[in-house]
Amino acid sequence: MTTKNIPAGIVIFGAKGDLTRRKLIPALYNLFIGKYLPASFRIYCVDYLAVNTEEYKKDLQAGVNEFSRNGKAEESVWNEFAARVTYLQGDFLKADTFIALKNALEAFDKKNNKRGTRTFYYAIAPRFIEILSEALYKHFLCNRDNIDRIVVEKPFG
Repeated sequence: MTTKNIPAGIVIFGAKGDLTRRKLIPALYNLFIGKYLPASFRIYCVDYLAVNTEEYKKDLQAGVNEFSRNGKAEESVWNEFAARVTYLQGDFLKADTFIALKNALEAFDKKNNKRGTRTFYYAIAPRFIEILSEALYKHFLCNRDNIDRIVVEKPFG
């Protein structure tokens, strides 16, 4: 079985930040148009700010149009990609955030009839690294050694 057949849940913590708009979403969009992402994937953008989902997706598209190495997004392709993006408002210090995320990931797994891979991308301030990691552990969100990953963007030292 190739990874193309394994569903993927991609979670971006700090989803309203500059890193997400300038780097992460353009990179994921480029992987999508190059057909390097699994057939079934979902991107969960988590941040504490309340946003209008459609305005948020328009802002992400503007980021792709400005920063993608492939230039402006074709509208129909962008719409197909954006349909797989979900914004979740939540405070990293509150259990409700992780319960909502767990429910979303489990619904995605149920839709696919299997537990998919999970990648948690920390586009956050360093002070949240330990908090998020403990919450992911406590709520059993990142608990499969061979298929779950945490990506920490911040340098240490």
